[in-house]
Amino acid sequence: MRAHLSSALRELRRRDTSHLCPAQSLARVRHLDALDRYTRAGRFPSNRDFPGALVPYFVDAAGARCAMAHLIERDGHGDLVQRVAAESNHARVRELAADAALVVWLDAAGLSAAEAARVQPEYCFIKHGDCLCGSASPTALEATVVARIDASQATARIDAVHGDAASHEVGDEIQVYTEVTVEGSLLVTADAELLGTVFTVDGAGNIQCSGQGGDEKPLSSADASEALVASNCLGVLSMQDPHWNESVCSEGEEAGGGCAVAPGSGGLALSTVVAATALLAVARRARRLASASRVHRSRSASRAR
Repeated sequence: MRAHLSSALRELRRRDTSHLCPAQSLARVRHLDALDRYTRAGRFPSNRDFPGALVPYFVDAAGARCAMAHLIERDGHGDLVQRVAAESNHARVRELAADAALVVWLDAAGLSAAEAARVQPEYCFIKHGDCLCGSASPTALEATVVARIDASQATARIDAVHGDAASHEVGDEIQVYTEVTVEGSLLVTADAELLGTVFTVDGAGNIQCSGQGGDEKPLSSADASEALVASNCLGVLSMQDPHWNESVCSEGEEAGGGCAVAPGSGGLALSTVVAATALLAVARRARRLASASRVHRSRSASRAR
């Protein structure tokens, strides 16, 4: 939630406001400063009524206000907050765009409806960095493909070991699932004798991970290795670039619903994410078990040579 609001706040502070009159400009600055304090205070609404669904709240059962409700109320319009909470407590700001009182307030505040929608958290907790950190493990191996076994498997030589080096040594050969051509560079996660996710390393030394947010920005193999074996993978990534700790939902002011959806609306529900993650974990486990026996054979053959 803090990452989302901080991201929205940075965007709003950078916007061109030359079209606003002096009164609107002053009000906008005042509200953005209040939003900053609200974000740091961290008293956000909680979803206690819709288990497994990502549903926004204007005001929750304990009285916690969402960001926009907080700004409106502190501006002296508690009656507007109470009415919206009573009539449309789970609506997104875009759905309230026809509310005359809200439109008047936004105009005086120097904010557009699109900006207000950007501020409203999407209640989506899938982070950009999950495309990497979902594969975090005790060990990360830098390796080079030395031979192709078939279309999906290859033999690779370990060039460097990061993290727990007890089970893997530089020079060992491992068999991995990858479509990289011979001599390609890889970054492979490992847990004891079991191999996990394989990331392709390009000629610039970067990996490209993909997740719920689509293809992500390039990440250096060195930074990825450091994060993968850390106790707080997302924390390490966000130190390098805050982007990695931001939600994949509501990218930009036109993104709309994102993950903040009511049950049955066709959006990405939390249960869907959990199910997909579980299936992925099962698939990875199967791959690891299949490759574990091959690791010993490859290592023994290599040492025999």
